[in-house]
Amino acid sequence: VLENQHLSFQIGRGRQIWGAGNNLQIGLGEKTPPYDFGLLKLYLKNCQFRIFNGFLENKNDVNRYITGRAIEWSNKKSLVLSLSEIAIYSGLNRPFDLAYLNPISTHLEIELNDRQNQLGTDSGNAIWQFSYDFLIKNDLRVSGNFIIDELVIDKVEKDLGKTNGLAWSMGIHWTPIKTDKYIFSTSGSWIHIGTHTFRHESGYNNFIHRNMPLGWEGGSDSEEITASLNLFRPNNFLFNLSFGKIVYGDNTILLRSYEPYRNYNSGPHPSGEIVENIFLSGNVYYKLNERFTMNLELEHIFSHREDSYFYITFNYHLFKKIIF
Repeated sequence: VLENQHLSFQIGRGRQIWGAGNNLQIGLGEKTPPYDFGLLKLYLKNCQFRIFNGFLENKNDVNRYITGRAIEWSNKKSLVLSLSEIAIYSGLNRPFDLAYLNPISTHLEIELNDRQNQLGTDSGNAIWQFSYDFLIKNDLRVSGNFIIDELVIDKVEKDLGKTNGLAWSMGIHWTPIKTDKYIFSTSGSWIHIGTHTFRHESGYNNFIHRNMPLGWEGGSDSEEITASLNLFRPNNFLFNLSFGKIVYGDNTILLRSYEPYRNYNSGPHPSGEIVENIFLSGNVYYKLNERFTMNLELEHIFSHREDSYFYITFNYHLFKKIIF
């Protein structure tokens, strides 16, 4: 990582986490498998601009790439707003596309003007995300993300029954106790992912990586409501206890991950046969030093067949930031 007050450049293997709020990221999240990428951030007064390009995987000789760009504004006191575009593009033995290096180009502009290295309008899939983070008082914070994957504005398509591909998340965070040593807070959230959101007419352009969602771990055609208690010690410790309900439909991208959408028609949400789980989870994050962190997660699911999961993750950073 190279960083100063005006820009930041990073190249390596990891994840991009875009969006507002804790555990509210739905476009790019922290639980997807890592991938190779390069990232550039520019800082200008109250604004921040960032662009990244990465390689996801080769599947059946089809190369899959990811690219994203975002602009963020903050009053540096209580409000952060951002607008971003994230795109997946792919093709049989397709090389990296130089057109996506242009920081002011968008996915639609590149495709519609035939500037990509594989012509046509079905070689990529993009989502557009609006995010907000608002500190109403010193102890009350509201956050949210809204995604457009497919927006139906043509009357002919509407008459044929085509629906929008949308997703959103929103949360509220209250901190009644805050001292120099500990911070105690409680929060609630609602996540809604549309039936067809994150799928594409080419399944290789689905928002998926190694059979796991690139964004929210619940995938698509799903909904979750959660309440949480949090205990935080600045710099090195975080404990979280959550209770909630998650509902999945037949069309979730967790199933048939690389399969294209069958149609984009409106219908019930969640669709088809519904799976409903009530869960209780605990998470502990501990930072041992500047390079080594540990994360423990335990979850129990109450359903017709009860399950428990335990995860332990260790992260070690080989290189520190280079300030220049």
